[in-house]
Amino acid sequence: MRKLAYAVDGLGLLSAAPAIAALSAADKIFATEAAHGGLAEVQLGQLAEQKAASPQVKDFARRMVSDPTD
Repeated sequence: MRKLAYAVDGLGLLSAAPAIAALSAADKIFATEAAHGGLAEVQLGQLAEQKAASPQVKDFARRMVSDPTD
């Protein structure tokens, strides 16, 4: 989850780096939305892991959390 948090925080730096500043507004929007989507996936995985009764669902939820943070 830390990597996703850094990615979301790092998006604020988009206008600071010259190469990144050349990105279009649409690219910046996409990057921001992609980071938020990844963070939501991790948070939903954490919730599913806590609330699920099925071991298969809990296993899938763990993968939802661990895959994007590796």
